Amino acid sequence: MKCLHLLIVFFTLVPLTIQSQSKVIERPDVENTNTEFVFINKLELNNNETVLHCDAYNTPGYWVMVPSGSYLKGKSGKKYKLLRSNGFELDKKVHMPESGTMAFTMHFEPLDSDDDTFDFIQGDDKDPSNISGVKTYKTMSSAPIKCLIKGEVIDRPKSNLLYLKKKGADARVNRIVIPIKNGKFEHELNCDGIEVYELTFKDEMMDGSWVPVPFFSENGTIEMKLYPYEEAYEKNIIKGGPLTKEYVEYGKKIEKVADNFFSRPDYSLNLDNLDNNAYTQELRTALSSENGKIIDSSADIRKKGSLLHKENRFLSEEAKELLRRGEELEDKDEDERNKVMQQFYKLQEEMKHMSPEAEALVKQSSVIEALIGDWEILYMKDNISLVSYEQLLHNMKLSLSTYPIYHSAYGKTGEYISLYNTIYSKKYPDHTYTKEMATIIDSHLSIKPGGKYIDFTAPDFEGNPVTLSQQIDGNVALIDLWASWCGPCRRLSKSMIPIYEEYKNHGFTIVGVAREEKAQNGINAAKKDNYPWLNLLELNDKNEIWKKYGVGNAGGSTFLVDKDGTILAVHPTAEEVRTILNEKIKK
Repeated sequence: MKCLHLLIVFFTLVPLTIQSQSKVIERPDVENTNTEFVFINKLELNNNETVLHCDAYNTPGYWVMVPSGSYLKGKSGKKYKLLRSNGFELDKKVHMPESGTMAFTMHFEPLDSDDDTFDFIQGDDKDPSNISGVKTYKTMSSAPIKCLIKGEVIDRPKSNLLYLKKKGADARVNRIVIPIKNGKFEHELNCDGIEVYELTFKDEMMDGSWVPVPFFSENGTIEMKLYPYEEAYEKNIIKGGPLTKEYVEYGKKIEKVADNFFSRPDYSLNLDNLDNNAYTQELRTALSSENGKIIDSSADIRKKGSLLHKENRFLSEEAKELLRRGEELEDKDEDERNKVMQQFYKLQEEMKHMSPEAEALVKQSSVIEALIGDWEILYMKDNISLVSYEQLLHNMKLSLSTYPIYHSAYGKTGEYISLYNTIYSKKYPDHTYTKEMATIIDSHLSIKPGGKYIDFTAPDFEGNPVTLSQQIDGNVALIDLWASWCGPCRRLSKSMIPIYEEYKNHGFTIVGVAREEKAQNGINAAKKDNYPWLNLLELNDKNEIWKKYGVGNAGGSTFLVDKDGTILAVHPTAEEVRTILNEKIKK
């Protein structure tokens, strides 16, 4: 009987022991997030509750709010209520301290054992912030490249977030957000191939000028030590694999080329190598001085630029006022704030956000870039590697830019295409850069009046795949690329509504495509603007539609296409569309 009694006691205690155990997952894996203000750095699971250890991030003085209606949604569809929060007052706009970060915990009902993946949904709005696909277990990525990025941030107390993206991608729609905690950061980048990525401080991007930190996505560890804006070029330390090392050395060679140029007594004659156009003449006038010195050294230009940033003189008064109004409206009117910020982004896109002093420095820099561009072509011929290939791709994009500063410096499109055709596409036939160069060249040759539109398939607002050609072939059509965050795009789209209504029954149609991070942003904007035509979604540049149409870093553009697919006009105004339709369509 005594043995039986002991067994009963043992089996009675086992469930109690199991119940008291908890499972802790540091930095749990997530599939996606549409917020950069709240991060889960630890997950704690037990039979009594599910605890999310979170950090909130925002600019010091700005606010973050977490609704009491927040909940977890398991993969089974079951919802788990929020029980309480510690260290953060719910339903209140909590303003960030000077550090720009705040730690807190959120306690939810315990997850069922079957729900090993869940979504953290912040509130019950139509389009709430959420962190989806949070895993209660550690996963092993099947990606062939596993690149651990880790680093230290020096003397940047107000920098708390980094953006990670492929070089050339638009951070507005395609980025990974990496928090900086106690001056350090760490992130494992799992990707399919070796190419250049960039880290950028969010606060610098919001100021309108930033120093990107590039590296190659190689297996292994990339270690960094990152300094403030004004010291970054000289002091930043990036250590990694062989390609990253070669990339850093390449940057030093470019710097040496610029310095050697300035040591020559006849360096001003090199201005004659630039295209003889009105912009170049303006450049010569702007850079001339009484003592004959045309431009400063690249290091001097950076120092002057850093000083302008430090003294808040880099941005124009108009740009500064827009940022000030945007900050003022942060707690008051989100719609009005978005309108104000759209005006600021428009200034950036048109290169009109700088003060006269800053603009003069950028013009000087373009002269240096033009000289370096000539040297780079020779380097690419003699040093065939992925480092050179990346630079070829980068320069090709700049050569097609609508910004005169870039075009003047890199207007060598034909030479870049020749290097691609004769050397790099053959050396690296399967690399992603070869595919991207082919797309860019195809766009350059096709997307212009007289060329042909490029077909694509994208989801509509209900998620159904739609192929463009099936919607427009046989009609005169306007392909309208826009974004909810692009004010000029939306104004142009709305100006087309009367024309659409007048001609829609006579062989004219419009198909819009919204470039978004979140589908609901495009859906809400289209509903607010009352677009009567079919709209599709380009989420996080998945289908590379903007790249195919040569507007990779723009909010959008429009393309008027004839019945046979010939492009009639690129980015026409509403009146220009009406004039062409009057010629093409007989009502």
